[in-house]
Amino acid sequence: MIKADEKVVMTIIMIPPQAGIQVRSSDDAEVATVRVTTEPPGARVYFDGRNTGYETPVSLFQVHPGTHAVRLKKSGYEDTEINVNAIAGRTSRLTVRLLEQARQSTPSTAPAPAPEPEATDTPPPPPEIRTYGSAQAIVQARQTQLRTCFERVKRRYNRLNGRVTIEFVIHANGSVHDARVISREWSQETFGGEVEQCLLQMISRLPFQEVRRGELRMEMPMIFQ
Repeated sequence: MIKADEKVVMTIIMIPPQAGIQVRSSDDAEVATVRVTTEPPGARVYFDGRNTGYETPVSLFQVHPGTHAVRLKKSGYEDTEINVNAIAGRTSRLTVRLLEQARQSTPSTAPAPAPEPEATDTPPPPPEIRTYGSAQAIVQARQTQLRTCFERVKRRYNRLNGRVTIEFVIHANGSVHDARVISREWSQETFGGEVEQCLLQMISRLPFQEVRRGELRMEMPMIFQ
């Protein structure tokens, strides 16, 4: 109850309805102020997703303490959103340098470049003969694939191990012929024979380069453990 000799003091703060900033009828120590400035000025201020109706520079009063999202929009500049921590009884200052939007380049009116002449160089001829080293490099590059022949069979008979030597002929056109086993030693002949059949099929499909003349006979020893 208010006595007759007491004075009543009431402060009214006008904030546009669209601002969305809650006003509390408590002491100023329980609310915060947020000061927003931009370079350049004149950016529209959105506070927690709502349009305040103000442009920078501006001070927002009676703000609840806590973290708030401030979005700034200005024609010709990138939209910017920054979080600001409002502290009760204090003024939090937010200064932002706006970034200009990238300008679209105008289409060039320069004449299109003349098409380059078609290359007339023919591919180099194949080598005269095949060297043992070049053929061996192809085989070495396929060692992992060749070993899968052994790994698949070993899953069924895990004590399988042995060695095998395969001979084959590489023709001038790069095809493989006459692949055969010339020596073998397996801990179990039946499973070792399955490995040999897989190896012969893979070797017959190895991609060797074409040469102008001559054949090359190779022997390929392999050890499996």
